[in-house]
Amino acid sequence: MAPAVFNTDVAEHLGQAGSIPVRLRRTRPAPARHRPGAATAATRIPVVAIERPGPLRWLYYQYGGTLPAAYREWVLRDATCSTWVLRVCVRGLLHVLPLIALVFAVLWWAGGSWPIALGSVLLGVLVVLRIVLTSSVESVDARLARHGFPPGHGSAVRSRMDAEAAARYRATWRGEQP
Repeated sequence: MAPAVFNTDVAEHLGQAGSIPVRLRRTRPAPARHRPGAATAATRIPVVAIERPGPLRWLYYQYGGTLPAAYREWVLRDATCSTWVLRVCVRGLLHVLPLIALVFAVLWWAGGSWPIALGSVLLGVLVVLRIVLTSSVESVDARLARHGFPPGHGSAVRSRMDAEAAARYRATWRGEQP
């Protein structure tokens, strides 16, 4: 029999053809930084606990309220993390959620069929998302300014993080030195 070259050849050789594919094991052990408990003191990154607001304060924040100073780091993280655009979209949808529910109920109650009511509500959601996304940078920077950060701070932090990520990419995949 020919030596096994692909995973499917291994499965056929072992009589497991058609079942779950066999995964070949890694020939060398994982580096120390990927094994649990193997990190040294030099490789550990200190974890800073960021206090998150409770559900009611979070809702107050989503509808435009200003949180106390204890949540300042969380507000900065909310505005500058990698999912900040998704958070802005969720915030915009939360703002119109009561109106969406009311419009859907009225259209359905008034004798319209549910597909027409659902279609009109979905078109309204798309319009809201477009408006929210076009003003996302300015609204996040204004939210940070309300919490005591300088104007444009969120944009500056995101730009710096993007530049650092691009430098890491170039160093890793293109061999360029920063």
